Amino acid sequence: MEVRATRGGFAMGKVKKSILSVLGLLLVAGAVFVVPTIWLKPWSIDHFYARVFVRFALRHPMMLSGMRLLEPMGLDFHNDDLDDFSMAFHEKEIRFVADELETLRSYDRASMEGDRALSYDVLEWFLADQNEGNRWPYHGYPVNQLGGIQSGLPEFMINTHHLESKKEAEQYIARVGQFGRVFDQVLEDLAHREELGIVPPRFVIDHVLTEMRGLIAPAPAEMVLHTHFTGKLAEMEDVDEAAAAALSGRLEDEIRDTVVPAYERLIAFFERQRAVATDDDGVWKLPDGKAFYDWTLRHHTTTNLSAEEIHRLGLDEVERLQAEMRAILAAEGYPTDDLAATMNGLNEEERFLYPDEDAGRERVMVDFQAIIDEIDQGLGGLFDVRPESGVRVERVPEFRQATAPGAYYDAPPFDGSK
Repeated sequence: MEVRATRGGFAMGKVKKSILSVLGLLLVAGAVFVVPTIWLKPWSIDHFYARVFVRFALRHPMMLSGMRLLEPMGLDFHNDDLDDFSMAFHEKEIRFVADELETLRSYDRASMEGDRALSYDVLEWFLADQNEGNRWPYHGYPVNQLGGIQSGLPEFMINTHHLESKKEAEQYIARVGQFGRVFDQVLEDLAHREELGIVPPRFVIDHVLTEMRGLIAPAPAEMVLHTHFTGKLAEMEDVDEAAAAALSGRLEDEIRDTVVPAYERLIAFFERQRAVATDDDGVWKLPDGKAFYDWTLRHHTTTNLSAEEIHRLGLDEVERLQAEMRAILAAEGYPTDDLAATMNGLNEEERFLYPDEDAGRERVMVDFQAIIDEIDQGLGGLFDVRPESGVRVERVPEFRQATAPGAYYDAPPFDGSK
């Protein structure tokens, strides 16, 4: 028995040593693979592509919430946090883009083909474009009448933050509690831009002041952040009446103690800045404005056409479209010598008008949805890859109606929840 035990122990010892050796090799191999993938240059460019996306996404919890890639896997650590809007973080983002572009260009593009080459070209263009634009890191208006932080943040809470459970309600309250931090970071940024001579035109300031004053005019319990929240609470299966009342009260306190003062600070800043603003509305007035404008054209058109060439193209397109319009109008018996006057007249015809009330707005959305659905069906044979999610027409949040652009698009989450 002792011999057998000794032999068994000897054999087991050899097995353990073998297992430990294999584990050691695996750890070394894993380190050789993992360390470059996370901290250095990944061995595979495919892993580099993934790393760029993961690194960027993890720094932007609001983007992660919008995509909803992690929630199906039970990961929601990001849903109680808002992005970092500080100048320090902005500088980190600038370095991040430059570093990732340098790493990407260290791979051998000539050896790539097919999808891998296409992925390289797309990412290289994107990073290079961002890197060039970072020459002017503060040449924009983070608070503006079309989509600034003052409207974008509440709109994110209403349209993007998922709100179907008690946990998501807790996360909602946590995010609303960060409005003060975000607004203070933006205020620091705005003050720095003013020092650089970057001040929005007066009409922009007037629009955002009107919008912000209107947003915080109601009592906290009547503000859109709260009414949206309480409406969702009523639909939650895991929230009873008492819990709903408690959550509602906590949010009301957060709005009164955090959100309203944050808006008041931003309003006070722009009331002061309005006195030094001008009515000039072109980027030419900004430092190095001509070069910034040229980059902006490249950024938005993905071409190297000059401003003059793009303007000429626009004029040619207007002429072409107006010729088509005149032909249609003439066929319908309308005069075509003064196209603007004819179009203004059409805008006043009763058959083209909707009542300026909620019922009329509902009819507008139904008709727009029908037009979009018809377009979508007509696109079927033109593309081999189509988005799984369709386009759904929704009303612009009421607090944005006065200053929002005519229409805009928000991409749906990947999990199909919207």
